[in-house]
Amino acid sequence: MNILSMECSSPQNSIALFKHAELVSEGRWEAGRKTGMILFEELERILSEARVKASELNEIIVGKGPGNFSGMRIAMSAAQGLALPGNIPLTAVSSGEALAFKNRTAFKNALVLGDARRDHCWLATFSSEPRFEQTLEWTLCDFEETSRKILAADKVYSSESSRLAACLGLESAAFIPAFPRAEDLLLLQEYRNERNSAPEVFEPLYMHPAVS
Repeated sequence: MNILSMECSSPQNSIALFKHAELVSEGRWEAGRKTGMILFEELERILSEARVKASELNEIIVGKGPGNFSGMRIAMSAAQGLALPGNIPLTAVSSGEALAFKNRTAFKNALVLGDARRDHCWLATFSSEPRFEQTLEWTLCDFEETSRKILAADKVYSSESSRLAACLGLESAAFIPAFPRAEDLLLLQEYRNERNSAPEVFEPLYMHPAVS
């Protein structure tokens, strides 16, 4: 079972290849204007290292955010291009939920958030007891409401902690800097499979409504 996972929703991008649930190759890089080019370079490298052809992939998992819309769109387009010739199954996983799931043993109630621009943050809350679950769906909050939710959580995770601390007028210590990784997506998807959770729609999770 060869599974490729791609995560490009945050300032730190990553890609990982698994054989029978074991990580065999991975790549990480800083997000930027060359994300697409680096993604394909890393894809070629890890497939070569693992001696796996694209046609031999059994599933492709992609982080759907919330986060950097351009990065998510690039990763999903790349996945669709790889999947099309052999009709490889595509799976979308919430990047923020994967981040929370990875840290589930460190909190009782956690907040995951990011800068949505336009004086808003995107955020969701998660609980680890009695089992891991999302307790607030992804939503947009203004800075005042965001600050209240930060005070109510025992752990606050963000890939943009410094920027948010400045925007909200809070100390950086209020946030735990954290980034979703490609390997985190597989861990969450395995958990979702165990619970027979409904599949996510394969499209980026874009929080702002379309501007007419």
